[in-house]
Amino acid sequence: MRFRDLWLVETISNTEDELGPFEDQQIVNSLRNEQISIDQKIIKRATKLAHRDKITQSMDKWAMFSKIALILLALIAIFSGVGLAYGSLGASRSSINVLSLFITLLGLHLISFIFWLISLFFGKLNVTLLGRIWIWLSEKVSRSPNYVRSIHSFLTTINKAKATRWLFASVSHGFWLINLTITTIFIIILLTTRSYTFNWETTILSSDSFANFVEFVGYIPSLLGFAMPSRDMILNSSNTISNLFADHETWSWWLIGQLTIWGILIRLIAFVVSFCMLRRRLRKAHIDMESGGIATLAKRLEFNAVHTYKPKDEHNRNYELENIRVSTNTIKHNLGRYAIVGIDLAPREVWPPFAPRDGISDAGILDGRTEKQKFLDSISEHPLENVLIVLDGKQTPDRGIQYQIKNFSQYAGEISVFLLNSFDGTEISDRALVWKNILIELGISEKNIYLHESELNKWKTL
Repeated sequence: MRFRDLWLVETISNTEDELGPFEDQQIVNSLRNEQISIDQKIIKRATKLAHRDKITQSMDKWAMFSKIALILLALIAIFSGVGLAYGSLGASRSSINVLSLFITLLGLHLISFIFWLISLFFGKLNVTLLGRIWIWLSEKVSRSPNYVRSIHSFLTTINKAKATRWLFASVSHGFWLINLTITTIFIIILLTTRSYTFNWETTILSSDSFANFVEFVGYIPSLLGFAMPSRDMILNSSNTISNLFADHETWSWWLIGQLTIWGILIRLIAFVVSFCMLRRRLRKAHIDMESGGIATLAKRLEFNAVHTYKPKDEHNRNYELENIRVSTNTIKHNLGRYAIVGIDLAPREVWPPFAPRDGISDAGILDGRTEKQKFLDSISEHPLENVLIVLDGKQTPDRGIQYQIKNFSQYAGEISVFLLNSFDGTEISDRALVWKNILIELGISEKNIYLHESELNKWKTL
């Protein structure tokens, strides 16, 4: 199951939790009898709703900017790597303290790596600092509700897959891998193009302690071919500058070995492990069928069954019970080519608001979900050329009505809307103007939006 499908289902679920259920009966009806699993039905429903309500645009926008945020982090890693290398060596030809250089180049990296290893044993330490910075950067692009829900749903989906730790670890290790690789490359360039001398200085450590440290951290790199200073060379470099060029060359290769093994290699291993664990967890991710909203939706998407008796043998009267699938769509009368219908009008409103011309069917006022579904079933069987939808211009624009209009438009060549009560005295009300703008955004032609009965000559009896 693709991660994007799970993310899409989670986004739709979170939107419904926050704003209420979608108007999806037509989509559910079309999916109910398809020969696919419940999981696939849930995904297809989420996909259709997301495309219909432009939720996928917010998801795609966040996905794009999260990638830009990753690129920005990579650029920061590159420039900080260049700065670290040049700041540590620079153009100076004076002697460089090997111990200070080791701590400068690898100290912060090793501390953060040790903290990450410790976090593996503590479940609450899932998010790395660089992971938080990545999310923070991608959040700064937009604060629209759909965009915020997309981010929240992304993180929720990752968390349900138990992949949060590995996602942010991949980001963190990737950053350090780039940083240390660039640092090492520029250290090699500087050591190749400039002359440096190395020594080590300490006040509280003994010479043997430092020699043991150099041999300890240099053992594994030496197995892979990097130079290891001899014990005499280490001791001779204490507080003095060797006059032998070979000594400084050995120290240079020892330093490169430290960066390669204790920097690049361990970060590469950690990145590969984290990324593989992330992919593994995401491949195993699935829809949580036990959550309340999903469980209810799964029942709605199951086909309806009726019980019939079928003779087992035509020579006897023994019958067995058999389940057969039936369509939930109930075919209603043909409304013809033109129809007028009201949606959620107040009881005080007179219906119809005018006398329709001959050939225009009166579908009545649709108040409940059942009535709206019956009308939708009717026009899906017998599409209309044009339908006039009557709304109350005084009402606050309702998302459910907008969904109904979108559904109706699938089975009508043209949609017209008459907004009752659109005027405050002689002026068009602000709410009616809001309605008009929303209807235009839904794709309804402005010439088909009527604010006064006098504009309805082609619909009413003259």
